[in-house]
Amino acid sequence: METATPDSISNLVHRILEIKDGETVIDCCSGIASFLMNSAQAQPNVTYVGVEINLWVATVASIKAKLSGYNISITKDNCFNYASLGYKYDKAFSNHPFNMRIRMLNDGSEIMEKLQSSVPELMKATSADWLFTYSCLNMLKEKGKAVAVMTL
Repeated sequence: METATPDSISNLVHRILEIKDGETVIDCCSGIASFLMNSAQAQPNVTYVGVEINLWVATVASIKAKLSGYNISITKDNCFNYASLGYKYDKAFSNHPFNMRIRMLNDGSEIMEKLQSSVPELMKATSADWLFTYSCLNMLKEKGKAVAVMTL
């Protein structure tokens, strides 16, 4: 199981997002908070939030965040539930699990219904990349910006 975003990807995403002081940033499948830590080192005056479903990985990320001294919080949840809470962010990132199919997900049925009403061509056999990305986009403020790592 991969739980860390490589530094090269984290740095590229940070530059693409153009994170500025005072903004809020969400990492929808944060793993051990690699992207959040790299971004906080480059741009410390930002509120960073990570959402991670795996308890052990979220615990490691929380410890790293606390020890770093940066404004990083980690929530143990899945990104579909978290997206439904209505929080909005200036910037969003998702490096979600690859090779998942929508039918493999236990959660996300509510967001799947919303997505299917917008894009009726999606089916249960469709890559879950679209569901993760849709959840990420739903957490953006009106003029927000997001990056999602996806498979072809």
